[in-house]
Amino acid sequence: MLHSTIKQCHNVRITEHALHMVSIWSVQFSLYLCTTIGNRIGILRWMYIYMAIVRSLAIGKARKSAGNMTFRTVRGRTIASEKRAKKPITRVDGKLTKREALFKMASMYIAAHRADINVSFDRSMYGSAGNNFYRINKAFLAEAFESKVDSVATVTVAELDAAMKSYASAHANTVYRVKRTGFPVKYLSNAGWLSSDNPTPASGGSAGGDNSLG
Repeated sequence: MLHSTIKQCHNVRITEHALHMVSIWSVQFSLYLCTTIGNRIGILRWMYIYMAIVRSLAIGKARKSAGNMTFRTVRGRTIASEKRAKKPITRVDGKLTKREALFKMASMYIAAHRADINVSFDRSMYGSAGNNFYRINKAFLAEAFESKVDSVATVTVAELDAAMKSYASAHANTVYRVKRTGFPVKYLSNAGWLSSDNPTPASGGSAGGDNSLG
């Protein structure tokens, strides 16, 4: 029944070998389209291309794509599936995401205290002292600045300093203020950020060293 139906469609040649290479459902689906839509020649041309792709898969290829369709071989059977479209990231009213807002405020805070951070922290392996400061204090900065996310567009360094001071008061010995090889570890105190907390040769280590940012 299947072979006689296919022979009735003109201008398309489908070999017996190709019929065996394609799953029965794919041929039936193509014939259904041929009958339903009515454009027999156009649909059968599509079926011929479809079968050629599947046939090429059987010759040592496990996966192949054509347009928005993906064909793969599983346990000797050829399966066709539609590719999933990537969903674009959308933002409401052009606002930054929470993660972006927190990173922006952390960057502002680090930039404001860059000189102190350069002499208070070791450089990261492939980065700067600022990168190292962010890496070890990232979670604390996020908690301290979370209440400022909605006002990130207008937030000031003074407001960020106040937020960190408040956080340090509530979480003693949490935020690293000095973490540099050869010097005692210090934490941000309830007094806030003070340059006087920077390590000095008298407190350990040496005056030399690379304190520049990468």
